[in-house]
Amino acid sequence: MQNTATARPEAKAEDRRHRRHTLNPNRTFLDRCGVAAQTMMEAGVARLSRHGDPHIYDTKLFPWAAEVEREWRLIRKELDAVMTFRDQMPSFQDILKEVGAIQSDNQWKTFFLAGIGMDCGQNAQRCQETMRLLGKIPGMTTAFFSILSPGKHIPAHRGAWNGILRFHLGLMVPEPRERVRIRIGNDFLFSGEWWITIFPGAALVVMVLSINLLGDWLRDALNPRLR
Repeated sequence: MQNTATARPEAKAEDRRHRRHTLNPNRTFLDRCGVAAQTMMEAGVARLSRHGDPHIYDTKLFPWAAEVEREWRLIRKELDAVMTFRDQMPSFQDILKEVGAIQSDNQWKTFFLAGIGMDCGQNAQRCQETMRLLGKIPGMTTAFFSILSPGKHIPAHRGAWNGILRFHLGLMVPEPRERVRIRIGNDFLFSGEWWITIFPGAALVVMVLSINLLGDWLRDALNPRLR
């Protein structure tokens, strides 16, 4: 008798770039309704975006990005001064409780320079050149130094929604650089490539200056003078 084996079809690679992808598919009925409503809203945001709906944006679309990158040494100098009291900085989950779902140790520190509903005046005073550059970014809502300890791994997660853009500027990247990377969707970007990266706030995603800014369509809608 001849034995035959039925070949199993290869599993289709999961497309994490699609906004319908979520990390927790086992949800209640109400949760699924909420996800469906959010998906519809984000599809509307994508249709209204003047720059399309990529999971990583070309930084050339944002004229201010080149100026911020050009002045990175000024930002790095102020970061060096901030790092002298790194141990006293709060962990990210101490500032934003939702981060506790992906982080519980003290290996991810933050130094906030701007945030909705936050008093960051004292921190901003320490980083005046950085604040000057942040002032050139239209619609900027949140900015902070994101500081990871050596070997720190941040689990995959999805941002709140795609009505904001996230801008990451790498400032202090450890060696070996080929082991420092960030994943956005299905794509892994290594330190030499993501020195500056702009991606939607709903993307599935070292030491960086992390900035959130309103998407162009939302900024225009909220400010008639920009129309």
